[in-house]
Amino acid sequence: MFSEVAWGTPLLLLLLGGGLFFTVYSRFLPFKYLKHAIDVLRGKYDKDDDPGDINHYQALASAVAATVGMGNISGVAVAITTGGPGALVWMWLSAVLGISTKFFTCSLAIMYRGKDSAGHLEGGPMYVVREGLGPKWKALAVLFCVAGLFGCLPVFQANQLTQVIRDLLLIPNGWMLQNSWFEANLGPTAYSDFLTGTVIMLIVATVTFGGLHRIANVAGKLVPFMVLTYILIVLYILITNISEIPASFALIFSDAFTGKAVLGGLVGEVIRQGARRAAFSNEAGIGTAPMMHGAAKTKEPIREGLVAMLGPAIDTLLVCTMTALAIIVTGVWDQKHKLNIEVLDTQGNPVITGKIYTPTDEEENNADAYPIIYTSTTLLDNIDYEQALGVFHLDSLNSTVQLQLPVAASEVSLGTIRLVVNTPFKSYKKHQCIATASMGAFQLEGDHTLKGALSTPGGFYQSFVESKVKNGVTLTATAFQAEMSTTGILLLGICAAVFAFSTLFSFSYYGAKCSSFLFGSESVKIHRYFYVLTILWGAVVSIDSVINLIDGMYALMAIPTMVSALLLSPKVLQEARKYFEKYG
Repeated sequence: MFSEVAWGTPLLLLLLGGGLFFTVYSRFLPFKYLKHAIDVLRGKYDKDDDPGDINHYQALASAVAATVGMGNISGVAVAITTGGPGALVWMWLSAVLGISTKFFTCSLAIMYRGKDSAGHLEGGPMYVVREGLGPKWKALAVLFCVAGLFGCLPVFQANQLTQVIRDLLLIPNGWMLQNSWFEANLGPTAYSDFLTGTVIMLIVATVTFGGLHRIANVAGKLVPFMVLTYILIVLYILITNISEIPASFALIFSDAFTGKAVLGGLVGEVIRQGARRAAFSNEAGIGTAPMMHGAAKTKEPIREGLVAMLGPAIDTLLVCTMTALAIIVTGVWDQKHKLNIEVLDTQGNPVITGKIYTPTDEEENNADAYPIIYTSTTLLDNIDYEQALGVFHLDSLNSTVQLQLPVAASEVSLGTIRLVVNTPFKSYKKHQCIATASMGAFQLEGDHTLKGALSTPGGFYQSFVESKVKNGVTLTATAFQAEMSTTGILLLGICAAVFAFSTLFSFSYYGAKCSSFLFGSESVKIHRYFYVLTILWGAVVSIDSVINLIDGMYALMAIPTMVSALLLSPKVLQEARKYFEKYG
């Protein structure tokens, strides 16, 4: 896949190694002036006649609005499901190094501002390359803008927001709409997703067509509200599970250096997923935030760099950590042991019982030690049926059940077959039957096989288990539901909507700036229409294709941003010394 290649070792070395270089080269300078950064953010040094379009607070709020988005709700879940709990450690490390990276890249965005084709003052990595490195480096600026046109599309946010609305609102209330053409060509939920995407598109258009000032004003009001609300909700979950917090931290740190929770112990994959999700979350080194901070009203580049460095602390060290802890302490990150099967005799006594999930190699090869009923989308041919308790197969599309018994079916007086929930997290600690069928509804096929249908649609299995592996936001929703039931789902839905819309608003500005640099300022209007129309595409495509596109383009954006920042870092340090001699 495109994104897998792009996010290889060279890019990780560029982002993490570059951040480490900035930190050591500056002798931890950004960290020493946290109080000064907060003073700047509070408006202590604001001057209305300074060049730029928005004040320091609006610049940070707009940049944070773009980063504190669905990446904090679903991106963290994706990191944990693909990289294990240990990925959080590498997200933290990336964020700490990202503080220095943001300081350098956003200081440069003010130092090397340039004018667009209409003569308006602009900032961002493309102008840093053009004004700071010179014409011979123009290819880097073009690369950034081309990647930015696609990397800053709204498809990921639209996709995840559509999923939230579908899973938390439409499906539970039976409001899904069907259309034969959409179903045949795009999937069973595509029509409702398309209609949801249309509504999202219209809302985004009303804000983004108003330009930077409207985006900044909306972001300035949304960001404090959404961050505080989300933190309070997660704090409730953590307090409820306070006894689990020490063990969760132990798991996070042990998994970070062993990788036992993912892919057979590949520590490199844990690091890669952590750094990758951190970049998508706080975007340090990617180059989007410098475009927003480059519009700040100031004559002091270092001042804006100090404000910008607060972004990774708010975004990753605070909000992402809260999400990750909610997922880990509730136990929903572990995809195993979600469902059990029980085969009962006519008196209701269990004949066969066991866990349902695709087994590990160790379990599969040691059936005596792990007496499990396995499940898969196809029957597992290499299991010794006589050693295992049995093999259970559920076709999630038509609810058929095929049960391979370890003894001849004729030897047991069977009564019913039940699927029961038995998960490690709070809401389902008690067994809850979700599907039952009389054995009379099953037909004997040969000596060891029963086939029949459950009374509950097999789609429940698909939504309960399979989607949690693939779709990040569903996993986070499960954590909220585990502690707060329907209220948790509702609150998460509200937070997800605000998070997603805030990002959708800011990303339109980033894409417009890339378009303006490549094609002239007159292309911005055309880009706005292109931008909002791609929301419809994001609403109906799969999350895999969305992540592949965005992650890949984000990787390409990082190359010009980091290369130019590394080459011009002595200029930043020189400017910083002068600034702190005056104000420090």
